[in-house]
Amino acid sequence: MEEGSGRRRSIGTEAVGSSMDAKTGADGLPSAADPEDLGYDPRIDRSLTLDGCFLCGSRLTPQSGTEEHVFPRWLLRKFNLWDAELNLLNGTSIRYPRLRIPCCRTCNGNYLGPLEQRIRTASEAGIQAFDSLDRAHVYQWLLKMFYGIMFKEMFLLVDRKDPLSGAIVLPDFFEDFHTSHAMLQSIRFQTEWTPNPPWSIFTFECHAYPEPGRNFDFYDSFVSMAVAVRMGPIGVIACLQDNNSQEQLYADYFRKFQSFPLHPIQFTELVCRVLYMQSRQNRVPKYMTRLPDAINPTMQVISLPLGGLSSKPVYDEWQQEQYAHVLAQFTGIPFEILFAPPDQVISWLYNQDGSVKVMNPDDRP
Repeated sequence: MEEGSGRRRSIGTEAVGSSMDAKTGADGLPSAADPEDLGYDPRIDRSLTLDGCFLCGSRLTPQSGTEEHVFPRWLLRKFNLWDAELNLLNGTSIRYPRLRIPCCRTCNGNYLGPLEQRIRTASEAGIQAFDSLDRAHVYQWLLKMFYGIMFKEMFLLVDRKDPLSGAIVLPDFFEDFHTSHAMLQSIRFQTEWTPNPPWSIFTFECHAYPEPGRNFDFYDSFVSMAVAVRMGPIGVIACLQDNNSQEQLYADYFRKFQSFPLHPIQFTELVCRVLYMQSRQNRVPKYMTRLPDAINPTMQVISLPLGGLSSKPVYDEWQQEQYAHVLAQFTGIPFEILFAPPDQVISWLYNQDGSVKVMNPDDRP
């Protein structure tokens, strides 16, 4: 595995995840929003185009339009990513600085800019400062990356040499992720999450290296609706729409790896475990949202119970062979090396006696 390659690896392209019930309570307007974009839904209100703000949907003019960097410029500078490339779903790649999406100046300056500043300040202060951030802000930042990459792929050709090849991500597929867009509105509006937040977020301390390029990795999965970023000493993994189920069920498991710095390969293994487990969720998370109005300026997102009347566990049984395929995809190590029938998978998190493994920064996996 090449450390710090900043690679993005997605497990398939099948759209799974959440549905959003009809919006209610939009009779009035909060002071922060324009009447036209209060209830913007990219599926039905306006077509998905490059002349509309990705966040609020307002039409862009030379005066009102700008671009939002999916990966902010401070991140590109800090980890020397100007010439680094991100893998796309069609197997091609794109340089990080080219990942820009249309945005109005209001959303860029009033909402996204302050969010970026919070994340930047905390990340530069270290793991403890980052870990103390409001989880909603971490969620919004990671969700913007997830949604932004997908938005960009809707305007990139599968075959750049063939103008008729079609886009990497088709609008019909993209629209399946309308819940992600609805959740992004929490960047613009004060939001109340009840009874639980829609996310599970885990932070870890990682080894930092003198060379900036060795300190960054990015992973995502559309199937698992999950994102992970390693930024020097900070590693963060997030399930974006699991109704907080992984945090509730597995927080004790991940706590074992939060008391010492992780080697990059250990962080990648944890990413694979979170993403694979999320792909085993057998419920479809659903949410109801109430937009702000003149009486109540707070947006409300209600997570509906996952269990329902079923006593079946929320996650299907773990399958070691399936997990090994995920580990191979994300590490680049052949499946045949990682997996030994019937159920043995190489791990960098555990010693042979089952104890937690501590690795030095320059250990070779």
